[in-house]
Parts: sequence; structure tokens; C-alpha cells
Amino acid sequence: MKKFSILFVLFFVFCSQQSSVDETVDVTTTAVLNEQIIDDEEPELYVMLMWHQHQPFYTKNDDGYYTRPWVRVHATKDYLDMVELVADYPEMKATFNLTPVLLRQLEDFSNGAKDLYWYYTEINADILTQEDKDFIVSRFFDTNPKVIARFPRYVELRNSNQASSSWTNQDFRDLTNVI
Repeated sequence: MKKFSILFVLFFVFCSQQSSVDETVDVTTTAVLNEQIIDDEEPELYVMLMWHQHQPFYTKNDDGYYTRPWVRVHATKDYLDMVELVADYPEMKATFNLTPVLLRQLEDFSNGAKDLYWYYTEINADILTQEDKDFIVSRFFDTNPKVIARFPRYVELRNSNQASSSWTNQDFRDLTNVI
């Protein structure tokens, strides 16, 4: 959060100065180092912080499962994290814009809809078919590499032989529990 605060102070100081870029850099650096906020005589600058939450409309397959997990994954992590971040700073105001497509899919999930990835996580590893295993190994790494890097076991599985025939039931349990 320190980086966030420094970024805002830099922004405010930069925007409020009537000087050259070189002079502004000096003033900005001094203001941050001295932990000074804009002088009371400076004009106020109002900033609107708006998070636009959207997801494409993911279709359902013939069995009624969404083909991608991203609405569920973001709703249970990222969207909640953003609200909690704002709650930690009661003086800061923010707007969250949720698109109708996202709201429709969230409502569908709240009424029991599932995505394919969720479906596969519910299958006991002992009874996975070869087709199930192939899907899991080929698709459960479809995420940002930075996310994978945060979990050593996830990295280990990604770096292992991608042939599902060489995986143990425990490997499948571990991978389906990560997603």
C-alpha cells in the first residue's frame, strides 16, 4: 500500500505544479522524502478511482457448464480483494462498475451454475478417465505465470512431464485443488 500512497502523492504534486519537468521532479522527490502532503494553499485536486469489472460472456457447453473459470476465479479472489483494499482506507472513495454480462454470470453461479474446471475438481482422482486427465493437464495451467509462480507445487506440476499418463492420482489431486 506504501507504493500506492507514494504514487498518489507523486501524481498530486506533479499535477499541482506550474513549473518545468525538471523542477517538478525535484519538488516531487522532496515532497515524498519529507512525507509532506500538498500545501494547504495549493488548489484541491479531486481524483476519481473507478474499477471497471468485466468479463466476456463465456458460453456454456452442451452439458450446461461454462467453458472458462474466470468469472468464478476472479469473483472469489480479485474482486473481493479490491473491496477489502478500499475498506482498509475509509477516507478513500472508489466506484466499482460491474457490467451486466458479469452480473448475469455471477447470478448464474449463485444459482448453482458451474464451469468445466469446477466440474473436474469434483471428480475423485481415483476414477478420472484418460479424457478427464488430458483435459486437466492441458487446461489447468491456463493462467498468468505469476499466479503459478506463487505456489511451489503448482510450479512443480507445470514443469513436470506434461503427459498425463505419467501422473499419479496425488498429482491430479494437487492440481485440481490449486485451481
